[in-house]
Amino acid sequence: MSKWFKLSFALALILVVVPVAGCLKGPTGMTETQFKGLLTLPDIQKLSTPSNIVLVGTFYDYKNDPNSDPSKTLHMDDYYGMVFISDDQSTGVALTVVDFDSAQVMQQYILSVQTNSQLQQMAKPIATSSMEKEFNSQGLGSVVVFQRGNTLVELLTGLPDGATPFMTLPNLEVLARQIAAKL
Repeated sequence: MSKWFKLSFALALILVVVPVAGCLKGPTGMTETQFKGLLTLPDIQKLSTPSNIVLVGTFYDYKNDPNSDPSKTLHMDDYYGMVFISDDQSTGVALTVVDFDSAQVMQQYILSVQTNSQLQQMAKPIATSSMEKEFNSQGLGSVVVFQRGNTLVELLTGLPDGATPFMTLPNLEVLARQIAAKL
């Protein structure tokens, strides 16, 4: 497993999986097929430099993964991830979507992200609330996180240290807006 993938997964856990309690579970959520339609390789290639970047996509169902800790996903109806990564595992894009079981839990998560991360509010928000940050260091490129209803979406890029980003933060924002339009 590459350093980039480990970092993106760790960031997803930091931003998304924090303990919460006291909420009722209700059916919301999306199917695996709906999730996979949110982001495709052609979507990424249209906004990448070079546009012929070759990435392989892998789907993850974190909530139903037998190795996941059920206490971390207790208040999640769905927790999906898709990682598009280069053959050498140095460059990629990761999408994470979490459907929470209540607005209260969603608000607790958003507050946690605002308080515990380096992400900044976007000047032109996506959906209900959105944050972003361009890192371009330690294997992490840019990050965009947004909320729509009880759904949290995280989109991030990874790249080798010292490399030129294959996708700029403004282009990652465009990709995030395209995903928001599909939700």
